Amino acid sequence: MSADYPEQEGELRSLIARFAEEMLGKLLKHRRKGGPRAWRTDSAMSLWNRIGDEAAEPHEALCATEGRELTPELRAAVRKEAADVANFALMIADIYREPDESNTEDTTPGGAR
Repeated sequence: MSADYPEQEGELRSLIARFAEEMLGKLLKHRRKGGPRAWRTDSAMSLWNRIGDEAAEPHEALCATEGRELTPELRAAVRKEAADVANFALMIADIYREPDESNTEDTTPGGAR
């Protein structure tokens, strides 16, 4: 990608980094729900089904912006809900990641049912 569109790579990296901060904030806020990477006890299909449930929340936040001035609070609400949906996709990807020699944790997708 960077060889074909070098002028866009920096902009995309910045966009992804800002969104990753939103995702991290949501993950840290919910860490009390089972600790780091607690999703590994869920099945990937269960997480996928929860994405569907979570997708309603950014939609509700978007609807709240209709016909209103986009205040910082409304913008933040939409971003945070979108980050929640992305976090479920991250959890599924984490379950199916390739084993890493530097990580001794068992990465078998116990939830890959």
